[in-house]
Amino acid sequence: MKTPLSLKLVFAVASLTFSNAALSAATSFSSNLSSLGANLEVADADGFGSNGTTSNEVTLSSSGATFSAAGGNEARNYIRTTGTDYGTVDFTAEVTWNGSGTLFLGFGGGNVGTYGCPDWDVADSLWLELNGTAVGAFQTTVQGSGRTNANIGAFSAPIGGGLTTIRWQYTAATKSIQFFADNNRSGAFVADASSPIFSLTSNLILTDPSDRASIFFGGQSGTFTDFAV
Repeated sequence: MKTPLSLKLVFAVASLTFSNAALSAATSFSSNLSSLGANLEVADADGFGSNGTTSNEVTLSSSGATFSAAGGNEARNYIRTTGTDYGTVDFTAEVTWNGSGTLFLGFGGGNVGTYGCPDWDVADSLWLELNGTAVGAFQTTVQGSGRTNANIGAFSAPIGGGLTTIRWQYTAATKSIQFFADNNRSGAFVADASSPIFSLTSNLILTDPSDRASIFFGGQSGTFTDFAV
């Protein structure tokens, strides 16, 4: 019997101003997350590797990328693509999670924001929060400050159970995104749950061509493997 996880979807609103840096090309690649390579980076680089502290810690090994935020919410961290213009291309991305701890994943800046949440008060993004049996959806936008519920709507079924693979599916022409989950993943991806389609444009997310549009995941605890886009 599959154990449901909880999911939240969130919007965050940023009040800071950043210079318009050139975006980096979106790239198709895969990684077992035993190393980062050229296509992935840790949002808070101070937390990567053996730096003598457990705060913002991300450890890479043959088991994948393990997050251990002993410092609480403020010690969360994220792995994000170095490619920053995924908003201009159609893509399908996925990552597998061991189902333990608190997971955040999404599309946008991929920064460590207020309270350790993705991009809160920093940049535009749309992200999910999974914790136990709860799923939340949130967004952050530079149109204001803080975060707001994304109103993405209920998923078609509970999420979770053993290794859980989450998939992003983005359509550039309509600037819309949909999430899928394969519970108890084994073999080829089979969607056990799906979200409604969410419009970034209608919700004022990533409306500026200079906005960073990276794919990101991470959080406070848990292990991730097999990222692909």
